Amino acid sequence: MIEDKTKDKAFVLVITGPTASGKSEAAVNAAIRLNGEIISADSMQVYKHMNIGTAKLSDSEMRGIKHHMLDFADPRRDFSVAEYQKLALEAIRSIMEKGKTPIISGGTGLYISSVTEMLSFSGATKNDAYRSELEDFAKVNGTEMLHSLLAQKDPEIAASIHHNNLRRVIRALEILNSDTDTRPSRAEPEYRFLIYCLDPDRKQLYARIDARVSDMLSKGLEKEVRSLLKLGVTCDSTAMQAIGYKELAKHIHGEITLEGAVNEIKRRTRLYAKRQMTWFRRMHGIIYVKADINKGNYAIEDPDTENGYIMSDTDAAGLILRHLEQSCNMGLT
Repeated sequence: MIEDKTKDKAFVLVITGPTASGKSEAAVNAAIRLNGEIISADSMQVYKHMNIGTAKLSDSEMRGIKHHMLDFADPRRDFSVAEYQKLALEAIRSIMEKGKTPIISGGTGLYISSVTEMLSFSGATKNDAYRSELEDFAKVNGTEMLHSLLAQKDPEIAASIHHNNLRRVIRALEILNSDTDTRPSRAEPEYRFLIYCLDPDRKQLYARIDARVSDMLSKGLEKEVRSLLKLGVTCDSTAMQAIGYKELAKHIHGEITLEGAVNEIKRRTRLYAKRQMTWFRRMHGIIYVKADINKGNYAIEDPDTENGYIMSDTDAAGLILRHLEQSCNMGLT
């Protein structure tokens, strides 16, 4: 467990990064050393029956570490960030009551911020006329253009929503258009969050993304998508907006070729990785772990330490824990 020698607040470790950066493995390794449990922060891994395309860890990859917020939500209904926040905070308390260390791991920036910044999601009253206006605009100009309007009004919120998720784009614009300020407000968090972000070389990351997509297809991603459609998960549902599922659903319905679907999955995943890093850069207090994922080398350049001290290691989790001990004056028990 992480013991704070200087502050009153309990610590929660956060390990994040773009898709395919190796954050899940790093979190498991950290949990083993800290007697910890992991709270997933992935907006699509919450759904049941979506294992291959969301890259859920297998039981063997979890290595006996308990994971929370995985594989429990019905993909036929929407799961909100407010629901995630409530359940994640409950999981943190439960883990701490057992004398263990909570470790948040995932790449959905809004989910992480909802907990680390204690965002309040009060919501605006629905405006049917304005909603219809936005829906008509999207029909004429496309969802990507509507998303551009959102980006002009609030780039941070836009970065957390894919341009094809029309429902969430419209809801965000509806909130921003409200007479009252209903954007998420922030409160003082109960815990001190230590946030580390894996930051791999872009060319290496994109190569890994392409390889991962091919691996998912060989493992049966198309079959998984067909099963979801048979289960009654509609193409406009939130779950089916997940990268890989949306494109293969189009292929299954004869709208695009398999080759076209695969190319689109790779393209969208690379863009998603960019959006993730855009979100992370707006978060406060993040420590970046530079990663050469081909060679397995990791480094932290910390401007808050004397002479911008650089630490390096061949183990991401080991580097993170060593940095905690040396720069934050903590004991790891």
